[in-house]
Amino acid sequence: MLQVQREFEDIADFILVYVQEAHPQDGWRMKDTYVVRRHVSIEDRVEPSQILRAFVPTNFPVYSDTLDNAASTAFSGCPNRIAIIEEDKLIYQNGPGPTWFDFEETKQCLKRYRNNNKA
Repeated sequence: MLQVQREFEDIADFILVYVQEAHPQDGWRMKDTYVVRRHVSIEDRVEPSQILRAFVPTNFPVYSDTLDNAASTAFSGCPNRIAIIEEDKLIYQNGPGPTWFDFEETKQCLKRYRNNNKA
């Protein structure tokens, strides 16, 4: 995704929204991974998003979803999604990731946007 951002940062703003934890310590936890407990407060949600912040470039804003999972629900964001929004309208959504991410398809959508908006 960082390569897509570098290629299209001139026409698009990229953000990351941390949603509900897919593998909480007190839930369906995978072996040998980080330890994050199920979110019962907004602080529980924000804390791991700040840990994630350390792994993404500084020009890639990281936000936390609300406890009612508004962003995740709106975009089927769990576990991962790529969405392109223009003027408050969803114009593209990739398959659930990371398994069904199609970065070439995402790039094609952004290329069409760039070509349609050339001055």
